[in-house]
Amino acid sequence: MAATTRTGFVWHEIYMWHDTSGYAGLFEANEHIQPYRHYEAPEAKRRIRNLLEVSGVLEQLVPILAVQPTDADLLRVHTGAYLDKVKALDGKHGVLDGETKVALASVKIARLSAGGAMAAVAAVAEGRVQNASALTRPP
Repeated sequence: MAATTRTGFVWHEIYMWHDTSGYAGLFEANEHIQPYRHYEAPEAKRRIRNLLEVSGVLEQLVPILAVQPTDADLLRVHTGAYLDKVKALDGKHGVLDGETKVALASVKIARLSAGGAMAAVAAVAEGRVQNASALTRPP
């Protein structure tokens, strides 16, 4: 009998609520660029999740819930200056860098996205699953 591979899966609808509107690809819409959609729009990831459901694959995956990361967790991969810049945009509309638009809830959603990746890694490291996929955004 073949061994069963247990694959973990991180997903939360709130990840899809990160708003990147007002862009056309990487460029902010303006009087010369028609608004369309940012390349990191939610439709593609939501479609992947829905295809997993209708194909029956989703029921074979082990759900993994995101954790809420601390600043210390985030400082393992980001500088303090970057974290401060992100925190300053919490609850506001703005642009973090040349391709990252931030809406009112984006900072909270981004923290939960990071917490999803952390939870996936922890589930594998602790042996609860053999591998995992975190379908999160912002990436």
